[in-house]
Amino acid sequence: MWDYDNLFPEIKDPRGHANDREAPGGWIAKVDSLGQHWELISAGFRNPFDIAFNEAGDLFVYDSDMEWDFGLPWYRPTRVVHATSGSEFGWRTGNGKWSPVYADNLPPAINIGQGSPTNLVSGGDANFPEKYRNALFGFDWSFGIIYAIFPEPSGASYTAQAEEFLSGSPLPLTDGVIGPDGALYFLTRWPLS
Repeated sequence: MWDYDNLFPEIKDPRGHANDREAPGGWIAKVDSLGQHWELISAGFRNPFDIAFNEAGDLFVYDSDMEWDFGLPWYRPTRVVHATSGSEFGWRTGNGKWSPVYADNLPPAINIGQGSPTNLVSGGDANFPEKYRNALFGFDWSFGIIYAIFPEPSGASYTAQAEEFLSGSPLPLTDGVIGPDGALYFLTRWPLS
């Protein structure tokens, strides 16, 4: 059971966004095919819009920022995290987000920055050069960028590097998949207004 133990009063969003959201925020569960057995895997996300598994079977999440928090001490950029069993990433409404220095707040594999994540897909089945078959592809709707994200083992988890793989303006990316032919297919929102 989650509960709040802040010493200072909460500063909630003056627009009212997520003011009624309680801990743990977004979460990931493993569910059997009949929906009868649930196992909480990871929690503490703002908006884990998509997940992907790498070649080793490790789970990664592309989590959203809260764009209205930009410039405030508790702003957290969009980021890709390695979602291990029992992990907690510390999202709370308003200023209640856990600091990155808290021992029980797991670090991201990589901070991407401002944006709006809409997809994360493994390049394992892609008909791409070897470098990209080991990548995860993160889609950003706001800036029209597909990032190639390269996780590298680091202790019991991962750190990562990212590069711009594809971009356009406007290119409001909404979803994507590696097709049976190994090509990367993606969707955009149209009309753009």
